[in-house]
Amino acid sequence: MFAKLTGPLYQIFFGKASMAVFVGKNLVGLAFSVSGCETVEAMACHASPWLAVISADLVWYNMPTLLRLIRLERVWSR
Repeated sequence: MFAKLTGPLYQIFFGKASMAVFVGKNLVGLAFSVSGCETVEAMACHASPWLAVISADLVWYNMPTLLRLIRLERVWSR
């Protein structure tokens, strides 16, 4: 039962389609936010929150890989 449930949940939270939707949504938001700016300073002010969210999304979706690497590092260091 638990194995049947974890597959779809894993795909919802860490799947490639989910990543494409969320990162793509944030890239479109970044483009719309920056499109009306007249100066580079205004662009930087409008883009920084979007870039932070995109980087947080990328860290979130790579978390299983990062945890796997940390676990392997612990095994190798013994």
